[in-house]
Amino acid sequence: PPERAAILERLDVVCTWVNNPPSNDDTLLLRGMLAGAALRELSAFGCINGLVSSLVSRLCYLKDGNAALAAIAPCAPLAQWVAGEDETAPCTYDEYAATRMNTPSDLTICQTINARCLVAALEEAQSLIRHARAQTQSMESLFESNPLINERQRRTLLLLSHHPDQALSIGDYQRDHGTSYATARRDLLSLEGLDFVKSSVRNKRLVFEANRALFIAVKTAEPENDGHEGEAL
Repeated sequence: PPERAAILERLDVVCTWVNNPPSNDDTLLLRGMLAGAALRELSAFGCINGLVSSLVSRLCYLKDGNAALAAIAPCAPLAQWVAGEDETAPCTYDEYAATRMNTPSDLTICQTINARCLVAALEEAQSLIRHARAQTQSMESLFESNPLINERQRRTLLLLSHHPDQALSIGDYQRDHGTSYATARRDLLSLEGLDFVKSSVRNKRLVFEANRALFIAVKTAEPENDGHEGEAL
């Protein structure tokens, strides 16, 4: 393992570089990958070295406004390359490993692979976002067409459709919509009557969570395609 002084020096270099604005917009997407790679090569964190490196990469993506990459790690394309399933890569993983840290081309090869993984991860994130947006719009239309559901209830159903494990109390509903206790209770019991939510008692509190009719609505609103078509974000 490297000496403590060398570790601190490398960490200082990485932190200084990450905290300064990039000089070239072309390197923006690579900053998270490069920062993580620098710490990974340092191997200063023992068995959690990979986790620390991944965390640093994600924090860089968030700092630079790339929330999609912070949420979706570009690991699948990297795994395909390591497994030898990426026929378009500039070299195989074995070839890369054999020359790693021994040739001037190492960094170029490494970052070429990283860039390809970043592009694939961004495409996946955009696809998921388009899919979720289309589904949300479809569900909004479905709920708006139901005369028995008011605006507060529509917003609550959309929330529960995205977080089906979440349970709402009457107090939660009051705070979310600025209503009285009686109105919140009436709205939730009305949704329960329509089978969109079901109630139960948890920790001496009455709570409501998604039920059968809401799951059916989510399935009905599922887009026909996988979200790869359409405008890029």
